[in-house]
Amino acid sequence: MRTIKRVLETKAPDVWHVKPGDSVFDALKLMAEKNASDLFFTPKAPIKIKIEGKIMSLGKDLLTVDQVRDAAVGIMTGPQTDQLDRELEVDFAI
Repeated sequence: MRTIKRVLETKAPDVWHVKPGDSVFDALKLMAEKNASDLFFTPKAPIKIKIEGKIMSLGKDLLTVDQVRDAAVGIMTGPQTDQLDRELEVDFAI
C-alpha cells in the first residue's frame, strides 16, 4: 500500500483541484482519473476524495450548504431526494 506521502509525490506538478462552482461530474471525472474510491461533499469543508484509504482535499474552497445539496440532488433518484427532504441526510452510491 502506498503512503499519502508517496501519492502526493507521484502526482508531481499536477494539481488536483475541483472548485465549488464545478459540477459534480467534474469531481467524479477527477475521482475516476485518480482511481479514488470515495467522494465527499460536506458543507463548510472543501471537496475531498479517498485514494488508497487516505482522504485528500481537492483545494481550499469551502462548500456552502446549497452547493452540497445541488451537487447531491443533481445525481440522486427521486426516492433519494425524498429521503433527503424528510431526514435532512442521505448516504448513497452511484
